[in-house]
Amino acid sequence: MPKKKWIDHEEWARQREPHASSYPGGLWWWRALSPEERPLVLEEYLRQRGRRGLKKAGPDFDAKLESWIWELTLPAKERGKKRYWTLKSYALANRIPLHPFMAWFRKLEEVAKKLYPNRVPEGRRDRPPLSEKEIQDIREEYLNASYSNRNAVKEIAARHNIAPFMVGRLCRKEKEQRKLEIEEPEETQQSAATTSSLSPSYDFTDDEY
Repeated sequence: MPKKKWIDHEEWARQREPHASSYPGGLWWWRALSPEERPLVLEEYLRQRGRRGLKKAGPDFDAKLESWIWELTLPAKERGKKRYWTLKSYALANRIPLHPFMAWFRKLEEVAKKLYPNRVPEGRRDRPPLSEKEIQDIREEYLNASYSNRNAVKEIAARHNIAPFMVGRLCRKEKEQRKLEIEEPEETQQSAATTSSLSPSYDFTDDEY
């Protein structure tokens, strides 16, 4: 299995404080819509969501959701500069389950786009569906990405103008393949070490295979 990567205390703390230069892009609708229009997005989102995930969200989810949006879209003072929360940093700092939190806000933006398609900023408009060639290119790029590049998924997503989570969805098989490529050499080394300990006098270096 790949070794777990540890981060130093400074980076750990940075991930849990406001450090972005602007509010999350997916919340454009909160800034673009009037105070009378915003509740319509929330109401439609909650209507579509129903009672799904109440255990993670809590019974007062609707009230918490609006509170989160206000905190995410207003700047926070950090070291004398205006800094905003990212979705990830806010979730980590407040101990909110990260993946559900990100999914809630993705769905919120989807609802806003459907209700107000003419108000969507240029950079947030949905792109045409990926072609088969584009999907194949993404999978090949994922397979060929360096194991040491922690931003590989983000870079692939940016090249193809899609969200990073889409790369993960498209490359599930490739992800498993990469895991096997990491695990197989480790298993081979362990097997060789075991064999060597059992037969210390045998030299494998001259074996024809």
